[in-house]
Amino acid sequence: MEVKKMKTDTSKETILLISDHALSHTGVGTQSYHLCKGLTEIGDYKVIQLGAAMHHESMEVEKVNENFEIHPVIGFGPIPMIRQYIKKYNLKSLIIFSDSRFFKHIFEMSEEIRKSCPIVWWHVWDNRPCPDFNHELYSRVDVVNCISELTYNVCKEVCDKFKLKTKINYIPHTVPKSMLFQLNEADIKYHRNMIFGKESDYFICGWINKNTRRKRPADVLQSWKIFLDELQEKRGHKKALLLMHTDPDDRFGQNLIEISNKLDILKNVRFSDQVVNYEKMNILHNVIDLNINIASLEGFGLSTLESMCVGKPILVTKTGGLTRQVIDPDTLEIHGIALNPDLTTTVGTQDVPYLNEDYTSNTKVAKSLYNFYSLPIEEKTSLGKKAKIYAENNFNYQEMISKWVSSLEL
Repeated sequence: MEVKKMKTDTSKETILLISDHALSHTGVGTQSYHLCKGLTEIGDYKVIQLGAAMHHESMEVEKVNENFEIHPVIGFGPIPMIRQYIKKYNLKSLIIFSDSRFFKHIFEMSEEIRKSCPIVWWHVWDNRPCPDFNHELYSRVDVVNCISELTYNVCKEVCDKFKLKTKINYIPHTVPKSMLFQLNEADIKYHRNMIFGKESDYFICGWINKNTRRKRPADVLQSWKIFLDELQEKRGHKKALLLMHTDPDDRFGQNLIEISNKLDILKNVRFSDQVVNYEKMNILHNVIDLNINIASLEGFGLSTLESMCVGKPILVTKTGGLTRQVIDPDTLEIHGIALNPDLTTTVGTQDVPYLNEDYTSNTKVAKSLYNFYSLPIEEKTSLGKKAKIYAENNFNYQEMISKWVSSLEL
């Protein structure tokens, strides 16, 4: 594939990023956008992204700003194209950001690439045991910037064990304040009325995830059913709604509408299945009372951090990146509801021989929902305020960009 001739600013150092298309709505895509915007707004870098997707409406180069271009590619960049970009742009660094299975070609040609520029990997690992089998991958990059604290710990253990010279940093995901922020009470009330109508005064929980097995959507519905039954038994009503921002008909997921029908809870569940912009996502996070994530595997958990940024508490299983969100490791203060797993199983494939999955029981989730529902409004508000302050201090966008800049100075 021929690289189109483009004018380049030779006064700026050029970074090549390979990841999900930065204007896509995947978690990797949105974080790629935040990273590139931050690096280019500093003024020292020009970022060219090979924006990966299975299909593009247009293969034309998209110029986000003066120093940030997206070059659409099918997959994660063919080897001849990568060679041309390295030769043409005299790169400062090559950044890869996604699952390792998408970068086998990069790891295979790493020795060749590193003669021209260092390779930096923005990386996440879901859970323990420590992945010793990743040591070969870690040895083929110069820097691993770890998205979660758990990733940082296990990655460092592997590098220390195998005496690798790879630099390891902890740089978590963040969200710019301009995109997700707390609305005032009047605006929240207005949007709740517009979205939920006569049910706007109900207790409203959110579940904002992809409809996939590890996210446990059917178990969330089972937990919701148990919670509703307890609400009816103890309070004499079922004034509660579960807002699931997901595709209930995802062909790779579960039939969530049919499951809700079977549980006889469909009237207490709402589905939001449209891809929406950040303005609408900000509204969605603001109108819920609590965000739920009981995934068995969760490298980071972006949607719960987003809720914390607007002052909403979270209910999560203590696994992967969720633990660091809900618990301050220095003070052990909890910023929501942190559930210990009731069962840990070990799964694996030929490429990933072992990986733990953590499961919290549906009855525990339901009981925690009822306990939170029963809290005085002042305590719920206080939890939300603590979550917001904690998110601002520990998942700060400007700090993320600053750490990235430091990590690129090799």
